Formats: sequence, C-alpha cells, structure tokens
Amino acid sequence: MSPTPVVNVLDTRRYDERVLKHEEKRHEQLIKEAKEAYAKTKSVGMTRTPAVISDPEDPNFDLEKLVNYWAKE
Repeated sequence: MSPTPVVNVLDTRRYDERVLKHEEKRHEQLIKEAKEAYAKTKSVGMTRTPAVISDPEDPNFDLEKLVNYWAKE
C-alpha cells in the first residue's frame, strides 16, 4: 500500500522549507565572509605608508617628491 498524496505533499513542503532555510543560512554566511574580506582589504590599504612623506622632520622626507606630488594634484 502506498502513502496517500496528501502525505507526500506535506513531506515535499517540509523538505522545500528546509532547503530554503539552508539556502538562506548559506547566503548569510557568504555575505558575512564577503564583508570580512572587504574589511581586511580596507584595513590593509589604510595601514600602508603614504607614497609621499610631507613631514619635514621624518628622516625619509624628500622635498623633490613632495613638490612633484603637489604638482600632479
């Protein structure tokens, strides 16, 4: 004797709901990972030393580089 169609419909609906919940969790996880990766790239970019040092007290200060940088702006 096979199960009634009503039972199959209910099982299918439950399965579909589980699949949707799983997809939502996966989507949220991917968004979280993407945000973390983006934050890492932004933090790496902000910690870099500037190409031109404008502090004359800095031992790596180069007036010529600074003047050329200002000329390009």
